[in-house]
Amino acid sequence: MSKKIVQSSAQQSVIAIEETVSTPLSPAQRKYNSLLKKIEKQQQALREWQRTHEDFQSQIMGKIMPLQEAVIQEQRALLIVLDNYLTFYKFTKKQKGQLHDFIVSLCEALVDVIDDEVFLAIYERYREETMSEEEDEAINAI
Repeated sequence: MSKKIVQSSAQQSVIAIEETVSTPLSPAQRKYNSLLKKIEKQQQALREWQRTHEDFQSQIMGKIMPLQEAVIQEQRALLIVLDNYLTFYKFTKKQKGQLHDFIVSLCEALVDVIDDEVFLAIYERYREETMSEEEDEAINAI
């Protein structure tokens, strides 16, 4: 019976037991060698899956990031259009409230991804209006 190092790393060494003509392997030794082969196959499958995952991630990021950026820019443009409509056109009080709420929610969704003076000015204006409305409601409640 001879021994052969199958895998070695900084942390461990795995030794496979080889059968010789003079000493056949016991069932436990054969089972051990069989399990080592299974482990090696699983490690190879894991390495392949990790490579595939990394390739997939880079492909997805290459496709999604530009699309995500385009969506953000379109949302910014929509925000500016809605702000202009609310500023220059006449709406009912209910419509104004709905547009205002939508603009505030859109601003809050974009505040972490857009660092633009026009956007920030719109956000501050509507946020301040919302805060002053809330203060008025609190005072009226008293």
